Amino acid sequence: MGSVKNKIIKLRKKILYHNYLYYKLDSPVISDEKYDFLMKNLQILEKKINLMFNINSPTQRVGFNIRNSDNIFFHLTPMLSLDNVFNMDDYLKFENKVKNFLNLVDKIELCCEFKIDGLALNLIYKKGKLIKAVTRGDGEKGEDVTSNAIKIKTIPLNLNGSNIPDLMEIRGEVFIKNSDFIKLNNESVIKKEKIFSNARNVASGSLRHNNSEIVIKRKLIFYAYGYNVIQGKDCISNHYDKLQNLKRWGLSIDSHTVLCNGVKEVLSYYHKIEKKRLLLDFNIDGIVVKINSIHFQKILGNTSRSPRWAIAFKFQSIKKVTKVLYVDFQVGRTGMITPVARLEPVEISGVQISNVSLYSKKEISRIGLSVGDYVTICRSGDVIPKIINIVTKNIDKTNNRISFPKVCPICMYEIIQKKKDGHFYCSGGFNCIAQRKKSLHHFFSKKALNVKGLGPKLINCLVDNNYIKNPADVFKLKINELILLNNISIKSAEKILKFINKARSVSLSKVIYGFGIHEVGLVTAMLLSKYFKYLHKIIDANVSDFLKIDGLGPVVAKNIFNFFHDQSNRKLFYSLLQELNIHTDKNYGMGSVSKNMLFFNKKIVITGVFHELNRIELIKKIESLGGIVVNSISKKVNLIIFGKNPGVKLIQAKNLGIESIHNIKFLLN
Repeated sequence: MGSVKNKIIKLRKKILYHNYLYYKLDSPVISDEKYDFLMKNLQILEKKINLMFNINSPTQRVGFNIRNSDNIFFHLTPMLSLDNVFNMDDYLKFENKVKNFLNLVDKIELCCEFKIDGLALNLIYKKGKLIKAVTRGDGEKGEDVTSNAIKIKTIPLNLNGSNIPDLMEIRGEVFIKNSDFIKLNNESVIKKEKIFSNARNVASGSLRHNNSEIVIKRKLIFYAYGYNVIQGKDCISNHYDKLQNLKRWGLSIDSHTVLCNGVKEVLSYYHKIEKKRLLLDFNIDGIVVKINSIHFQKILGNTSRSPRWAIAFKFQSIKKVTKVLYVDFQVGRTGMITPVARLEPVEISGVQISNVSLYSKKEISRIGLSVGDYVTICRSGDVIPKIINIVTKNIDKTNNRISFPKVCPICMYEIIQKKKDGHFYCSGGFNCIAQRKKSLHHFFSKKALNVKGLGPKLINCLVDNNYIKNPADVFKLKINELILLNNISIKSAEKILKFINKARSVSLSKVIYGFGIHEVGLVTAMLLSKYFKYLHKIIDANVSDFLKIDGLGPVVAKNIFNFFHDQSNRKLFYSLLQELNIHTDKNYGMGSVSKNMLFFNKKIVITGVFHELNRIELIKKIESLGGIVVNSISKKVNLIIFGKNPGVKLIQAKNLGIESIHNIKFLLN
């Protein structure tokens, strides 16, 4: 029994992590089939040892848990999720289970509609007037996004017509058309802005955006799929007529919704829509089948997680077969070598796929891949291109084996394999042009020295023309060197030099962060700056000195030591000291802080993006209130403060039961 319990614990953690990625970050990394497989395994194991009714299990919960804050609103009735099926046999089990529960022999009337791949939204109308718009959240409460939702043209502020209940919740899906998604990304390419990976992320991010005008610009759409009456009368006896009611009141509904009688008609509709899905201008990932009778729906009721009277009949992930043309090797900022398979281009869900990351030598061996193989690829979670399997091996045995290079393809320095992570790295450091360019991008980026106008494109051009080899060279640039480059006017060159000179005066923490030391982010850079105060002291420190800093572990300490004791790096430091005025970060210690304060003497981790304060300002504010900011999650941490897109640290903190804070508005006073 103990081994089963351990499997259950591991599965719960895994599923909760994927719930977090999907519902909170809108960044799924596994397909719906894989997620459903994990969930079914958990249900079987829980039933095996009678652990089905643990309220903290993902089998009993909806979405991802969110804590109360200023922008959280409780749904008037639970906003449940749908159970999924992926094949005819499982769908038959659903329909037979329903008929057995209702003691029916004859065919049952079913309402079939599209399962649109968007973001679920709950609209609350009082006397026909929209008063709230709330995301699904954890099913009981969600984020209040009313200020953005009212900008969606297909959401009426006031309902029209007769027989409108006094108080009701109208539920539906927010999405964006594929044509508008493509236009948005094309514009982003021109403006050198963020490229979105899929349309669902655009809809979700836009609905939560601080600027409500983004909703109009990105042309979000809302389709209603049902409603619950809280106060007032509703004489409608079936789901299909409810949808027609919504349409009469002024809401948009899916025009492909049909009534079916029995399995054959449902399967016919399913296959028809599966073929048609690629012709649609928006994404669907299946159909939703609902018992049409409201009376039967009430008898069937709900579980804690989903209604018993509805099921999502999902489509299989779209897979395509293509050929591996060749494999090249990319060099990252840290020197890590990543193999990338170049493919004969194929289109999946409106996105052209021409390359797939193979991640590592181990992954290539696992797949058994060779150049010339025909492979099946999909977009995992309709997002990340992935090779599933080999369809046909290349019969030509000559020169098709994928071998990791022994020297860097960019600089010809030796490639070494690190025992710690098994990955391969270029040993060239700054001598490698690929590492040099990416390191320079990082050093002058917004969170580091923040030189406006000195973006990746210009840095690449300067490196290629041999004007700069290291960060110190940037401060020696002359106006004639800049204007000799393509598309740089005298006025632009003067502005860039002005920003470069402005960056000469910089805090120590920003310089440390700019070096891009492995596993050293802003928080660790601030800790080093606060402890040592001067760059030359860090250069001369040993591992034991770094370990004296609260929040630094032995691995990070060794990384810092190795970086500052590399001879080529030391030359760079002394060159920079000639060009920069590196000042100590301002003293933001505790001072006279009340011991009753929330942060006093507590170890705090920060993760995610904050719009109210930048990372450094937030750290200073916390430490001025007596808090101790550390970089990594452990049992010693008392609190985690998280913003948008918090990452895995929040999951780790929740697993350890660490208290979390999302709303930092109280720190602005």
